[in-house]
Amino acid sequence: MQDLQLVTRQLEYLFLKKLVDEVRSKTLDNASAKQLATAFLQIEPFASVEDAKSKIEQFTRYNAQFATLNEYIDAYFSEQHKDILIEKMRQHIKAGNIDQAIQIAKQ
Repeated sequence: MQDLQLVTRQLEYLFLKKLVDEVRSKTLDNASAKQLATAFLQIEPFASVEDAKSKIEQFTRYNAQFATLNEYIDAYFSEQHKDILIEKMRQHIKAGNIDQAIQIAKQ
């Protein structure tokens, strides 16, 4: 649950940051900004991190200027996968199974 809260908060931050940048640079008018904010609110709350990934992918498909949201969630999943591998490697190394740890690193 804590991961979901952190991911949600970061996605909201990135969305709002981009929205501010677009409005200030006048590449987005107030009506469009309101429409985008409404669309973003409609995809929340996220039921899980996987749900967030799915909804963000769909959102950015139609709102390409928010691609950084997709980049963030993809990076999150990549790092999460690495954390799992590192934990498995740690267990094998502590047990003296260095060859098995190296095999896991190759995955």
